[in-house]
Amino acid sequence: MMDKETNQARGFGFVAFYNNAAATLALRKLSRPEFRMRGNQVQVMWADPKRDEIGTEKVKSIYVGNLPEHYTEQDLRTIFTPYGAIERVTLLHTQEDPGKLRNYAFVNFADRASALKAVGESETKKHVMGEKELL
Repeated sequence: MMDKETNQARGFGFVAFYNNAAATLALRKLSRPEFRMRGNQVQVMWADPKRDEIGTEKVKSIYVGNLPEHYTEQDLRTIFTPYGAIERVTLLHTQEDPGKLRNYAFVNFADRASALKAVGESETKKHVMGEKELL
């Protein structure tokens, strides 16, 4: 963000993400003390959305972390379909090796209630894939 009068950087900015899960992941990774921009430590936090922006009441995607090295979209569908209809599963590949999957993915449900049920139940029911407990 720039100051309109001085045309100088105001020392903060905003990033809009595809979904809440992606924003949550970025917040976790960028909140570490070793994350710096131009040598300066950066404080990363949630912005208070304007009232006309989409609120969290419409979020239907969940972040699934701590995935094993080898997994498939079908593996995730098998675990999360009991919570409700799934619109899509987003698998992400590493930049270093486009053939290798990251250890997290996103599951987008057809409705928010299903996503809330999946997240809520994860507090008491642990899902395991390849001997790894999913987050």
